[in-house]
Amino acid sequence: MLIEELDEENDLEIFNVLQPRQHIRIRPNDFEKWNDTEFVQRFRLSKATVLHLLTQIEHSLLHRTNRNHAVPPLQQLLLGVKC
Repeated sequence: MLIEELDEENDLEIFNVLQPRQHIRIRPNDFEKWNDTEFVQRFRLSKATVLHLLTQIEHSLLHRTNRNHAVPPLQQLLLGVKC
């Protein structure tokens, strides 16, 4: 039984070495991060305009799943209009 335990430990060590590390970055929420004045300076659009525009194009920006931490539609829009 000791040999089996050693084999399992060895297998786990190999598995841990071969498995790549995931680096998941926390995305800032630019919509909440900036006040109205700073938001307009940064994106050249008001928050109300961004929300209206988002309702018009959101269906084109949606992902079928949230796998791989897909970028949400609001974030995609803000990235597209950022100065």
